[in-house]
Amino acid sequence: MPPHVGDIGFLGICDRDISAVKATRQAAMPGSKRTHNYADAIWLGGVLNGAPVQFVEFADNQIRVISPWKVEISAPEGIVNASKSFTVNSPKIALNGDAAVSQGLNVTGQSELSGGAQIGGIDFGNHVHSGVKSGGSTTQGPQ
Repeated sequence: MPPHVGDIGFLGICDRDISAVKATRQAAMPGSKRTHNYADAIWLGGVLNGAPVQFVEFADNQIRVISPWKVEISAPEGIVNASKSFTVNSPKIALNGDAAVSQGLNVTGQSELSGGAQIGGIDFGNHVHSGVKSGGSTTQGPQ
């Protein structure tokens, strides 16, 4: 990442042109007779900076993204593969788009549906039960 105002680091300016090394990522002879130029500098940042508040941690057996601000991932497609489990912890979760569940779904707590629902191909909001008599009778399954 490029240095920002307030960053503390080390700027090493090579004594020869390193453009060929940058281009090929291999050992190379100097690309010109240029010497001690900012174009041939290497920035080693964060040498004496304070503790970061936003970072990616590559720890033993895990990768953590830590940020006090919004984290956004943008891509034409995305996949998360977790062989054991996948957990989302948030007081409010919004899914903006059609959702497909190919396995079981367990819901604990109050649920609300708007716009209608079908269960087993039967419209849940508008189905009727025939042969119902008032009183202590109970209905048969939906039709």
